[in-house]
Amino acid sequence: MGRHQVFSHRALHGHPGTRITSSTTRRTLLRVENLSKYGGLALDFDVIVINGTALRAMLREHSCIMCEEAFPKMLNSGFFGCKRGARFAELMLAKYHTDFRPFEWVYNSGHMAYNFWQEDHALVHVVPEVCSYPVGYKEHERDVYLHRRGYYHWMEKLAIHTYLHGRDFGEEQALKMNSSFGDMVRWVMKGAPVFPPLKRDARDKWRPSDKKLLPELDDGAYF
Repeated sequence: MGRHQVFSHRALHGHPGTRITSSTTRRTLLRVENLSKYGGLALDFDVIVINGTALRAMLREHSCIMCEEAFPKMLNSGFFGCKRGARFAELMLAKYHTDFRPFEWVYNSGHMAYNFWQEDHALVHVVPEVCSYPVGYKEHERDVYLHRRGYYHWMEKLAIHTYLHGRDFGEEQALKMNSSFGDMVRWVMKGAPVFPPLKRDARDKWRPSDKKLLPELDDGAYF
């Protein structure tokens, strides 16, 4: 659909004249509405889950989770999970009826969520280092984590928002990447094994309880 096509959505009924002017904004509304109604986990297509075991544990522990982006200014709905009927998702839906901004997708998706989190940290658990580490919008940092080795420890992460939005990255490109990121992606593509038990450290990071149990690469190095 064209970027200027007009959409309507039942989540905004009751506000005559409100229109959704992009598929991106429509996606955000549908995401929040469905998480409130059914619960679950919503991911952008460019998010790679690395440790599903720890992610499921986090979803059981918290009513909602989102990742940070340009923190402390906004959250990112590209990595967004909630239990059914979670108050955070319901508050966002209610806010759309009173403060929805048709031409400000970043506000509707990220700033609004951050404002609710500021008011009550218990509403949503902010997950670090998924959407902001490394910073995907800075080309030199993206080059470092995509094409080099020894900079990031992928096995310590739940997931990574790659910000690879184009069609120039797929299975063929992943198979050719000579980097720790490429190693991680190929490992996921082969079918990731179950991780060893994890423990949370003082900085709220998940760490392997026994690194000897981590899967090894062919050369014996951990990515």
